[in-house]
Amino acid sequence: GWALHDMSSADNTELRLPDGNQGYVKIFHANQATVSKPLDEVDHRLGYYVRLDWQPPTMVAFNAEYYNNQGDPQARRNGQWGWDTRFYNLGLRAQATPKDEILSQYMNGRTITGWISADQRQVDVGFDSAYVLWSHSLPGAQKLTGRIDYFAAKDLSSRVKDDNTERGYAGTVAWTRPINAHFDMTIEGVHVVSNRPARVSQLTAARQAQTLAQIAFKWHL
Repeated sequence: GWALHDMSSADNTELRLPDGNQGYVKIFHANQATVSKPLDEVDHRLGYYVRLDWQPPTMVAFNAEYYNNQGDPQARRNGQWGWDTRFYNLGLRAQATPKDEILSQYMNGRTITGWISADQRQVDVGFDSAYVLWSHSLPGAQKLTGRIDYFAAKDLSSRVKDDNTERGYAGTVAWTRPINAHFDMTIEGVHVVSNRPARVSQLTAARQAQTLAQIAFKWHL
């Protein structure tokens, strides 16, 4: 996955949007609700994706994927807008040794929404992301994992009105240990450094560094 967290969106998920000089009011005015609902269906269009996997007679496997939700960027219902999102993804999985596994992915895409003004969509963002993950098996079904991420968003609309440009890096280290047949414990540390000019409109620094340490207990059947 691409997220640096373990949160997932549900049908009732609501994400509050930023206000201020570069928030949703500046772009959409009263046409946008104060919260975004990621899974709301507004245009009733059918999206698709295609995927190709290749497993040569080695310890390395490759995959390629193209995604297109065929969204209508001008569709709107109850203050929620449709997003036209497309991306391609390239992936690699390698079993370097019996105890060492390497995963890597690269994704590049574009997403747009809103009406056209001065030959530009209200929101038009290109994005790309990449990561490399190494996982080492330890005695007792334990695992030590390290991961490095790169992510970027490039604003292709009017940056003066609403600059959504962002670029950053992250490093993650995690140790997982089974407690019994149904419980696992994971200790994880994540350090993220990113630069997003729009943060200035929210009276925070454009460049920020954050570190998170957490312990998770997972139950499985």
